[in-house]
Parts: sequence; structure tokens; C-alpha cells
Amino acid sequence: MPHGPFKEMCLRKYKRKLVPEGCHKGWTVSMDGNPTSSDYSCEKCQNGFALDRLDGSNYGRCIDPDQDPEPEPTKTPTKTPTKAPTKAPTKAPTKAPTKDERTWTEDTSVGETKRWYAITSSGDGTKLAAVVNGGNIWTSTDSGGTWTEDTSVGETKNWYGITSSDDGTKLAAVVYSGNIWTSTDSGGTWTEDTSVGETKRWNPITSSGDGTKLAAGAYGGNIWTSTDSGGTWTEDTSVGATKYWSFITSSGDGTKLAATVAGGNIWTSTDSGGTWTEDTSVGATQQWYGITSSDDGTKLAASAYSGNIWTSTDSGGTWTEDTSVGATKNWYRITSSDDGTKLAASVYSGNIWTSTFT
Repeated sequence: MPHGPFKEMCLRKYKRKLVPEGCHKGWTVSMDGNPTSSDYSCEKCQNGFALDRLDGSNYGRCIDPDQDPEPEPTKTPTKTPTKAPTKAPTKAPTKAPTKDERTWTEDTSVGETKRWYAITSSGDGTKLAAVVNGGNIWTSTDSGGTWTEDTSVGETKNWYGITSSDDGTKLAAVVYSGNIWTSTDSGGTWTEDTSVGETKRWNPITSSGDGTKLAAGAYGGNIWTSTDSGGTWTEDTSVGATKYWSFITSSGDGTKLAATVAGGNIWTSTDSGGTWTEDTSVGATQQWYGITSSDDGTKLAASAYSGNIWTSTDSGGTWTEDTSVGATKNWYRITSSDDGTKLAASVYSGNIWTSTFT
């Protein structure tokens, strides 16, 4: 007979109907004295066969569970009867995915690494547009599967930001120490906008879903807003002193805005930039360089240079740090699909990463 604790363990496992894997008909266990790890055969059964753990004379023998066992009588009655194990092996339980579990894929299709500065997405996540500082604008129509370099604006520029309408047709991009450029054909052709006067250190820009409401931030300056697709602009000085605005994002209707300050905090607005609230809930200030929003403005994702990506599901009320990609990276820009499930983020002097909820 096997040692007592071994028998008790097998009995306990059997009563819980945990029929493990590894035992086939005709296989028997070692019967020598105190069991070793190899003797724990009660944890290695499958294919409809279970060890007869109750009858000492048959102990360690794989039997067909359809046979009528002759168990030893227990001193106390069993509280609840257990069902006979099924002939088909029980599938291992699957772990329910957590709400914020994401997977990322690095895209190296554009060749050598580039100084990606901004990326934007259509509402369904299929049309993407990204800009390279000291380079050109790149567009994709298959969620980043393939990319096309756009050289229609002439010489390369210090592109710092880009935004898209929900359908991906209206684009607006900004040049650091330059002007704002707009496109109405998904980046096929571009028009330079000089209506704000002298060139500025434009950094971020964002758009409403229909492309009519725009908001752009000047590095070391203020936020400017437009309600006519960039035809005219208004400077917003409501936040006080000028700031190093690094990025800005908008809800679909253009009412909810969220902007990041490099070496500062995240600011949010619920009236199209009329008033702003500084958010200090993530703790220490960070080198925020990107932020994106779902269409309704509830889901936000912000990227920290030499840090991680942070996500919020309550319009920036609370934030969660995402460390799933491993070591911290020089995250720069980030963009989102309408429902907030698809994300695409760029690493400075690195590559583009894409993510989906699982």
C-alpha cells in the first residue's frame, strides 16, 4: 500500500473531480514505500481513465470510470455526492483576460528607424498618418500594415504634429517654427495656412470628428483654436503663463480636449478649450509627449518620454500605468480608434507599436 498522505491526497483530488493529464489505460504507479514526486500519479490521468484511489487492492491501477468501484466505507458520510468523471478529458480552465490587457506588434516595414514625432488615426483605425521630424509625412490605409511616403509638400520639414478627421480624409499637420498645413484628400495634396501671422513653434494639433474644430499648441506659447477647419484661429490665454505644450487631443464633437505639457502635467477641458483644469493625479510631473482620446472623450492614453504609456477610462480622472511592453521607452506620440480599443504609438528614433484589447 502507498503511504497514507499520498492516498489521502489522491482521494482529495478525486473527490474534487480534478482528473489531471498523462495517464493512459494499463499504466500503473510505483508502490514502494513513501511516495516520491514520480509517485504522484493521481495528478496524471486523462482520456477517460482515472486511478482507483479508493480500493486499496487496486491502488495505482488505471481503471475505466464506467466500472462500478467498490470504495472503502468512510467514517463520516460524504456531504455531497460527486459525479463520475466524464470519458472526455476536462479542458483546462482559461484565465479571463483583464480589461487593460493589450498586445503590441512592432512595425519595421518602413525601413530604417526614423524620428517619428506624431501619428494620427481615422475613427475605425484603418487610416493612419505619421510625421517625421526633418522628413516627410507617411500614410497607411491598412492599419499600419503598409506605409507610403508623401513628398508632395516639397522639401522635408520639421513636422511636429498631425491630426485626422474621423473618416480620415481631412488632415492637419504643424511644422515647428513654421506653419499649419491642411489636406482634404487623406494627404494627397496639402495647403499651407499662414493666417495666424508669424510662424510659431507649433507642436501638437487635434481635430473634431468632422474636421471642422481644430486646436493647436505652440511650444512655449498658448493653445489656438479654430472652428472652420483652420480658416481662422483664436489664441487661448485662459491657462495663465505660456507652457511647453507637447500634445493635444479631442473628443469626436470637439468639446472635450486634453493636452500635455512636457515636464508638467495633463490639462483637460470640457468646453472646446474655453476653460482648462490641471490634472495632477498621476503623481510626479512627467515628460509627456503624446495623448489620445476615444470618440466620446472618456478613454485617454498618454505617452511619457523615457517612461511608459498611461491610460484612463474616466476622461482623465484616474490613470493606470501600462508596463506590458517591458523596459521604459522614449514614447513620443500615440493615437486611438474611436472606441479606444486600438492604439498606435511611436518611439522616438525607434519604431511604431500597435495595440488592441484582448
